[in-house]
Amino acid sequence: QGALDVLRQAMRIEEVSGGATQAFNAASRRVWIALGGPPEELPPFQGPREIVGPYSKEIRLLEHVLTTATPGDPESVFAAVEEFGEGKLPGTRHWLKVAGGPKAAVLQDALEAAPLGGVVVEVGTYCGYSSSFFATKRGAREAAEGVSRRFGCPSVLTLEVDLVHAIIAQNLHIFAGVGHLVQVLVGHSEDVLPWLAKRLQDQGERLGGPLVDLIFLDQRGSRYVSDLERLDAAEVIKEGAQIMADNVLKPGAPLFLWHLTHGWQFATTEVR
Repeated sequence: QGALDVLRQAMRIEEVSGGATQAFNAASRRVWIALGGPPEELPPFQGPREIVGPYSKEIRLLEHVLTTATPGDPESVFAAVEEFGEGKLPGTRHWLKVAGGPKAAVLQDALEAAPLGGVVVEVGTYCGYSSSFFATKRGAREAAEGVSRRFGCPSVLTLEVDLVHAIIAQNLHIFAGVGHLVQVLVGHSEDVLPWLAKRLQDQGERLGGPLVDLIFLDQRGSRYVSDLERLDAAEVIKEGAQIMADNVLKPGAPLFLWHLTHGWQFATTEVR
């Protein structure tokens, strides 16, 4: 009831400010209904708006997903994200940094090869495409193979430095129906990863072994080495875990590449 009261207050504030339909989108409506809120109290949703200024591309992406995809259907969300990137942005100076299209096939291959029962750690959430993808595809594989997660929920832990991106990603997670499977941790990886590594270390000791099945590095390439070393030093990475790093060749992560070829004991595959 307390959460519903907070949402009601937010609606009143929006109404007073003259934007009653702006705060409540298709994702927040799902939260309202899940909390038992009466549908008749929701303000009317007027659809996409003309958006300019900071984060306009990401907000337009979210609104495109909320108005064209099907609630609770992750596959329709993935398709809407890729459609936006291919159909709404070409010919402009904008581009959409998501691991869709051919990269999604690489993510799928890594998920198929990774162990099960633990967690996925992603550094660089952006708008939530890949974290939703991990949660959906991993859950389907675990169900098919009858594997239960020792770690419980969430199964995907994703770090994002930008608060606005984190909020957009959480909206996308909720709309896709995977909000309970993904936890977004907001902050710089150099600040958040030490805490997360200790948390995974403690839980791994209690549960009988390392918990990280897959790591996806998708932030600044200059952070790849220190972030991976932090997790490796904490001994939270499973034997056979899959580690992916995006954009290593372009725009490039030379220090990461140097470590791969001069000391790290990882079997490496290059995907162009």
